[in-house]
Amino acid sequence: MRTFELMPQRLDRVLKMECKVEVIVNTQLKQKDPKEAITIAISARALFDMEEEHELFLSEGVEEFVNYQITNESVPLKEGIVYPFIKAIQMVNNKLLARDPEEKQLFEIMLLSTHSAEGGVRIINSINYYGLEISKFCFLNGTDPSKYLHSHNVKLFLSACESAVCNALKKGIPAALMIHQQYQTAESQLKVAFDGDSVLFSDEADVVFREKGLDGVIKYEKDLEHVPIGESPRSQSPVDVSSLMKFSPGPFEGVCHDSWRDEKKV
Repeated sequence: MRTFELMPQRLDRVLKMECKVEVIVNTQLKQKDPKEAITIAISARALFDMEEEHELFLSEGVEEFVNYQITNESVPLKEGIVYPFIKAIQMVNNKLLARDPEEKQLFEIMLLSTHSAEGGVRIINSINYYGLEISKFCFLNGTDPSKYLHSHNVKLFLSACESAVCNALKKGIPAALMIHQQYQTAESQLKVAFDGDSVLFSDEADVVFREKGLDGVIKYEKDLEHVPIGESPRSQSPVDVSSLMKFSPGPFEGVCHDSWRDEKKV
């Protein structure tokens, strides 16, 4: 393992030769406490609109893709579906630090790319261009991203690759597939929706639904409406909801929703 500077961005590069994975630590940012921070991993194709580049990779291969990225290193990539979410996360961190400069429970963002660092300089330049606070860049050279989520204590993985999301879920990492759409969320407020059953609470209603259908679960809920719902079967939630409440009122709004009950504000 060795470190050295990459380009003029003053980034320390850690090259793990044994697995051909390149991890670049952004030394322009103060690294967050890994025991306290909520780490969210995002893919490059989720953060930026790289559909044209991805099509080039699929049709022409790795070499042409890398050459194209190198040729266009100074051309910022377009904003992708996850971009507003990352800006909102950044805004929340700044507000928390404004309230308490010693705050440790912050969001930390790391970027994962299945390509090499050689073709990733354009991604890093684009992140610097937009002023995004990304702590680490992991260039995996074709390796499955899900293999590195546990080791980096990732609580949530957002990707534009369906197989990567499925592999993360199989390993017990909360993950979501990011689908490109016209509508963009606001950057000035962080909104999070939680599924009630099996996430915040017990999966008992889901079990009844599978066994007895909708009528059965409605009766079950009505009979037990004064009995508190059990705890989630998941040993660890991607985000501690109680810690999120410190964001309200203001930058954070949470919504709990499930298929049986009315939508409720957390």
